[in-house]
Amino acid sequence: MSKAFGILADRPECYLYSPAVGCVITGVPREDIVTHYSCRQTLAALHQAPALLGQTAVSEDLLATSTGSSRPAPRASSV
Repeated sequence: MSKAFGILADRPECYLYSPAVGCVITGVPREDIVTHYSCRQTLAALHQAPALLGQTAVSEDLLATSTGSSRPAPRASSV
């Protein structure tokens, strides 16, 4: 389950069914957000200093995108 459901559980106005996506999407109204970050500036900073990235799958994807390499395919489950 998405973390957004736990964070927004008491705010039903933040849930919306999207026919285009085919599921419920969540979001916080812009005026409720205290700090806004520039995605473009943040990605540029991470490109300049990749050591700032943590050890996560998203970090690996960002590194692969910036270096032109590809992430290895996930291993098949043995269950």
